[in-house]
Parts: sequence; C-alpha cells; structure tokens
Amino acid sequence: MPFYSIYHQTLKTLYHQPITPQQRHQHITHLRQKLFPNTNNNLFPTLPTTTLLLLIKACQHLQDWPLIIHCCQEYQTRLDRADNNKPSRNSLNNLHLLSQAYQHLGLYPLAQQTLQRAIHQTDQPPQTLLDAYQQLQKQTKTLPNGIDTLQTDPLILTPLQSHHQDNFLWQYADPTIAELCNLPDFNNADEDWQQWLHTNQTTTKHLFAVNHRHWGLIGSVGLEHFKHIGFFHYWLGQNFQGQGHGPQAVTTLLNWAHRYLGLRCCYATTYRHNIPSRKALAKIGFQPIPLKVVLPNNPAYEEDIFYRGNQKSDRALFSEINRLFIERDFEGQVVSVGRRGVGLAA
Repeated sequence: MPFYSIYHQTLKTLYHQPITPQQRHQHITHLRQKLFPNTNNNLFPTLPTTTLLLLIKACQHLQDWPLIIHCCQEYQTRLDRADNNKPSRNSLNNLHLLSQAYQHLGLYPLAQQTLQRAIHQTDQPPQTLLDAYQQLQKQTKTLPNGIDTLQTDPLILTPLQSHHQDNFLWQYADPTIAELCNLPDFNNADEDWQQWLHTNQTTTKHLFAVNHRHWGLIGSVGLEHFKHIGFFHYWLGQNFQGQGHGPQAVTTLLNWAHRYLGLRCCYATTYRHNIPSRKALAKIGFQPIPLKVVLPNNPAYEEDIFYRGNQKSDRALFSEINRLFIERDFEGQVVSVGRRGVGLAA
C-alpha cells in the first residue's frame, strides 16, 4: 500500500497535537524513512497534492525545515505547471515559506532569491512579502565575513538568531547538556533564551546554530575571543552525538576564526568524567594542560583545561588564559593541577 494511503490520517492529526522532543524526533525520523527509501530518489513526486499540503502543515508544526524545503519545491513545481505564468496566492505563500526554510538553515542567498522571485511575480506584491524581504536584507548585512566558509557538508554553521529558538530548545531538552556545558536551563524559555542570546551574541561573543542539511538544527557552538585568544564550547542534541558532527563543527568554526578574527590559539574546558568531549577535543588537536578551573565557593566544581596552539610554557599558558578569564569576566578561577584556589603565578 502506498505511503500516503497509510499516513494521510496521521498527518491530518499530527499538526494539531502538542509533541515532546522525543516524539518530534520519532516523527521526523519516520518521515525520512518513508519519504527517502534510498539515497537516489524520494517519494515527493508521487504524493497527491492533498497529502503534500498536509505534509507541509505537519512539517511546520514539527519545524522540520529540511523537509519543508523538499515539500515546497515539489509543490512549487506543480503550481508552476498549473499557473501558466499567472501567479496565484498559493504560489506566493509557498515561496514565502520556502524562503523561511532556507533562512533557518542559513542558506541566505537561496532565501533572498526565493523572496525576490515571489515579489517579481506580481505587480502588487503583498506587504508581508516586502516586509519579509526587508528584514532578510537587514539580517544578511549583519552576517560575519566569510560566512560561506562556515559550510562544510553536511553541516552549515549560521549565526544563532531569534528564529532559531524553538529548534534550539527541541535539541536542548536533554538536561545533561546544560549540566555538562554550564549553560542555563531556560526555565522561562521565551524570556530567558532571548536574553541569553542578546547577551552572548556580540562583537566578541559568537553563537552559531549547527545545522545539518538533512536534519536541521542539531546543536550549537560558541566562541569568545580576546585579541588572538579564543575560548569555545559546543553541544549537540542527544540523537546526533558520537557521529563526528561535533569535531567537524568546531574545526570549521576555528578555521573561520583563524582566518577572519586573527585567532592564534584556543582554550576549552570539560569535566574529567565527560569522556566523549575529551575524545572530541583530542580529535581536533586540543591537548590537556596542567591547569584547571575551580570555584572557590564550590568545592565540588572542577574542570580541566585544554589548549590548541603553538607550544608554550605552563606559566605562559596560565598568564594567557587568566587574562582571557579576566577580560571576558568568566566565572571561575584558573589554578594549577593539584592546587585549589591558588593561581600558578602566586
């Protein structure tokens, strides 16, 4: 029996139901298994238009932007065949949604081209399209230099922005992420997340969404820098760990920072028991150094420090990262391994 005959009713009810992060991943995985039976073809051209439209609604509910792109492209092909050069409201709305999907994945040139196409289809484009294009132009102008170098298939790093909130929180639902990365828990999701983004997306703090071309947003990577010194952190959603995406994202970020920010060295911290992170750091050239981060008022807190860059003495490393902590107002104190609350320079 065809996929759409079985799944039609499920799609009808899906976009009306609240879903948990775990349920969301199950849905988007199942959709991919059905729609992409192998790597050489997909079933989108075989779907009845009614099923295709239900699928678009379901994917909007799931915020599954890669699948929205596939759906909207197929729907637009059908609209173009039927419209005979007479654009319809359906065509304009579909192109608008397709542009949004490209934007979410960080594919800004495609997002712009798609909106331009929609606007040029009619002598009187809707104000919503004009406003969307103006907003997209503003966002594009704020993109960092070398944005194209942040794409290394299958990953696309794009500056984290307000529209990423829902997809970010879907992947961030695993409480161990906040614990291991010392990040907020975002109890008041809207207010806390937007404030956190505003505070941590500056000229010296860079937050990026880690997008996968097939899955959408799968995590985040951040870099703070002072002059030529960097400090980074990253995390990936539970379902995307252990697949090499973390080292790939960090390597891409550091290569970009070296070229466009003048970064010459970088530090990172991790808990001793976080074996996957320690292995990932080693994979991308970070080495443990005889320094750690402690909190004088929290005896249980202790993180090891890793370094990537030219060889330096322990004292030079301490001086450098301590200066970074002071300049960036980091919480914690840098001390030598085996000591607590006393700096190496003391």
